[in-house]
Amino acid sequence: MAANKVYVPKYTSTEQDVTWAGRGMVATILIGEAIPMLQRIIFDVGFEKLVIIPLGADKVLLRSEDEEDVSIIMLEAADFFDNFFSTPKKWNKDFVVRESGAWVRIYGVPLHAWNLDFLKLCVYDCGRLLRVDDFTIDKVCIDYARVLISTSTLDIINTGAKVMVDGALFDFKIVEEWGFSLGKDACLGDDEESQGDDESRQDGVHDEVAASGDVDNLLNHLSEEWNKEHIDNQARPSPISKGAVTGLEA
Repeated sequence: MAANKVYVPKYTSTEQDVTWAGRGMVATILIGEAIPMLQRIIFDVGFEKLVIIPLGADKVLLRSEDEEDVSIIMLEAADFFDNFFSTPKKWNKDFVVRESGAWVRIYGVPLHAWNLDFLKLCVYDCGRLLRVDDFTIDKVCIDYARVLISTSTLDIINTGAKVMVDGALFDFKIVEEWGFSLGKDACLGDDEESQGDDESRQDGVHDEVAASGDVDNLLNHLSEEWNKEHIDNQARPSPISKGAVTGLEA
C-alpha cells in the first residue's frame, strides 16, 4: 500500500500575498484587445496608477500602484472601463487561470461560411475565439483564416477539425503560428507585432523583392562600368611630361 501513495506537497499562503492579491480585481478583456495597447490607453486618459497584470489569455488582474481600492476607481469611471472589461470582480483564492493566447491559421474554410460564427465552431475543440484579424474579417486574403484563441494547452497547435455545412462535411486544418516562443501568450503582444504576418500577405512583399533585384542590377551595372573604364585606362598610353621628352632627346 505504501508504494501506491502519492506525495502531495502542502503550502500555507502568507497574509502578505493574500492581501496583495485581494486588493486587485479580476476582469476579462473585451474584443481580444492587446494588453500593452490597452495599458497605454488607460494611462493616456489619466489612470496612471492603474496597472493591468496578465493572468493568461484574456484574463487580467487590475491593481493600483498606490494600493487604492480598484473597485472604487472602476465604479466611478464605469462608462469608460465597460468599453474594455467585462465582469470585473474581487479576486478570491478559488480563481485560477490555465489558459494562454495563440494566433492560429484555419485552412479550408468554405467561402459561403466565412464569418465569425463559423470560425468559432472551427476552433471549438482547441480553444475559445477571442479575435479575428482585419484581413480575415474584410476577406482581403482568403487562403486561410487567422484568429486569436484562448487555449489551455502549451503545446504547439497542429490539429484538424470537422464541421457540417449545409449537409456537407468539411475538414479543416488548424495550425498555430510560430511567431512566439513555446508557452508565450500572444495576448501580450502589441497589435503591430500581431499584424506583422498580415503585412507579408500583401503585395508589398513582392515590391520589396523587386526592389532588391533593382539594387542588384544597379550594382552589376556599376561594376561593369568600372571594369570597362579600368580596361580603357590600361590600354591608353600613359601621358609623358614635356620634361621627360626633353630629357629623352638629350
